[in-house]
Amino acid sequence: MLNIGILVGSLRKESYNMKIAKYIVDKYPEKANFEIVEIRDFPLFNSDLEEDVPESVLRAKSIIKDKDGIIIVSPEYNHSIPGVLKNALDWFSRGEYVMMRKPYMIMGASMGSIGTARMQGHLRQVLNSPSFKMYSISENEFLYASIQKNIDEKGKLTNERTIAKLDKKIDDFLKFTKVVKEEL
Repeated sequence: MLNIGILVGSLRKESYNMKIAKYIVDKYPEKANFEIVEIRDFPLFNSDLEEDVPESVLRAKSIIKDKDGIIIVSPEYNHSIPGVLKNALDWFSRGEYVMMRKPYMIMGASMGSIGTARMQGHLRQVLNSPSFKMYSISENEFLYASIQKNIDEKGKLTNERTIAKLDKKIDDFLKFTKVVKEEL
C-alpha cells in the first residue's frame, strides 16, 4: 500500500484545509496510508540553524522521507503561499532533500469563488525548483471554492459532485504515484 504524506498550509484552529486533510485520512484508508505531517512548530528557516536542525523539523523530514507521494492542502494568502507552508518547504529543501522527485497533488479551500488558484501556481514554481524536482500530472489539483457551503461542522464534505470529483482525483493521484514509484 502506498504511503502518502499530507502537508497543511494553515495554522487556524478551524481551518477548512485541515478539515479536508483529515477527511482524506478518514475516507480513504483502504486506498493508501495517508498521514498528516505536522509543520506548525517549525522555527523560521535560518541557515544558521542547519548545524543543529530543530527536532520538529527532523521529525517531519523523517516522516516525509518515507512517503511515496505528497498532497498539499493549503489556503491562499495574499494571492500566494501561506508563510507556514513556505517555511516548511524551505526546511525540506535543505540537507537530504526529502521531497525530491516525489509525486505531488495540490488542493486548497477558500471561502471565495476561485479557490486557491493563484497560490497553487506559485506552489508549482517552488516544487519545480532544483531542490524539489517533484512530479505532477496534468489536472493534478483541486480547488474548493465557497468551502463554507460544502462542508459540515464535523469536517465532512457535503456536496456529492465535490465528493465524486475528489474520489477521482485521489484515484488518479494514487495510480500516478504507483507508476512513479515503479519507475524509480
